[in-house]
Amino acid sequence: MKQGIGKQTLRNRLPAASDESLDALLSMLRQGGGTSSAPFTALLQEDCSPAMIQSTLNEHRDELLGDGSLNADEVQAAIRQCDRLGLLLLQAVAKAWQAKVSELESRLSHAGSELEKAATRLRWVREGEVTLYNYFHEVPIMARVAVHNVRESGFGVDRSSDLVRVVAAGQHGRFAHIRLPDLASCLRLEVESVVGKHVNFRYAGAFETAKERRQHIRVQCGDVLHMTLSGASGQIIETAVRDISESGFGLNILRGGEVLNGETYAFDLSLQTGELKGSCQVRWLDRAGGKSTPDKADHGRCGVEIDLRPALLRRLQIEVSQRKKRILNELRALGTPDSLS
Repeated sequence: MKQGIGKQTLRNRLPAASDESLDALLSMLRQGGGTSSAPFTALLQEDCSPAMIQSTLNEHRDELLGDGSLNADEVQAAIRQCDRLGLLLLQAVAKAWQAKVSELESRLSHAGSELEKAATRLRWVREGEVTLYNYFHEVPIMARVAVHNVRESGFGVDRSSDLVRVVAAGQHGRFAHIRLPDLASCLRLEVESVVGKHVNFRYAGAFETAKERRQHIRVQCGDVLHMTLSGASGQIIETAVRDISESGFGLNILRGGEVLNGETYAFDLSLQTGELKGSCQVRWLDRAGGKSTPDKADHGRCGVEIDLRPALLRRLQIEVSQRKKRILNELRALGTPDSLS
């Protein structure tokens, strides 16, 4: 029986094929078809089109049948060989298309996941967010709330009753994910109310990241604590304490002279545990230019870092501890876990 077309014809018909693939195909043609579709699979992977491969097989069939010199048995054998080659090509094409379909399904799944993440980000914006501040270094911390069971790059939020547990946060002025292993503990927020996109909070737990350690828990003051600041020039500035920690206070400026960012003031504060007197330094001020505006009703806010003698510092620690316990008792009354780290 004739051997059919040669390698040069294969090369002319399938210019994208490698020498190795052409040799494998030629061997298959010479042996009468074989049982493996691997040579066709290799050709398809090298961007040889199924139509061009089928055309090559047709030319091989025509070359075998040739000038009609074959007897009936040889003709039947040549036809069976070509049919077997066509079947193997169909199997290879089916596998290739199945691989492409699987890849497309994977891409669609990934696109669906990205759409789901985009929808989640949209819910973050729509349902609320809270911004916590490190008052002494002016590094904003952002924590998203009102999102249920979301996991993305180590970010997650669980919600139980009115207690929101945030297990990741961001920094640098805009939201950025922090990997979960970078957190030693968690923020825990009790949602009081939602105004626009901002959630008021009552409790924030201490946590740390790989780059920065925050050691003090800030407790928002529900009662009215008044604190006076005295400047070097004798000016008296009245403030209300917004939140309190063992290292400083967040203040609302009520009346008096202007407050300067970075300035040191003497302060006087009356607590249930006794009177506190010491010095403090303004670490951030929410007015542009570093000044409050005493000509307006809203005199602004500021954060101060305090410097106390050990005995007075112990008094402040007791005050903060008592306030934490009150908040924890309120949270327990809501049926929330006791472990607020």
